[in-house]
Amino acid sequence: MYGVLVCNGQVPIEVNPTSSITITPQMVLEGNYSCNSIFNVKLSYNGVEYPSPKVDWDDAGKIIICQVTDEITGNSCWGYINVE
Repeated sequence: MYGVLVCNGQVPIEVNPTSSITITPQMVLEGNYSCNSIFNVKLSYNGVEYPSPKVDWDDAGKIIICQVTDEITGNSCWGYINVE
């Protein structure tokens, strides 16, 4: 198991008008991690945290900060979600 998490710096996500997309740790993390890890994903934009890690049509054009935390070790990393 890795002690350090590495997030991709820029992750493009395409949205459409009819559905939302849940941001998963696998979309953001770079490399392979233990399947026993428990990851928590938090999104924020302009200092406001999203209630859940989902983006939708209203987020198109935004660059959202994404933080992934390993709940077991407490380690975290962050990157940007480019909503297109």
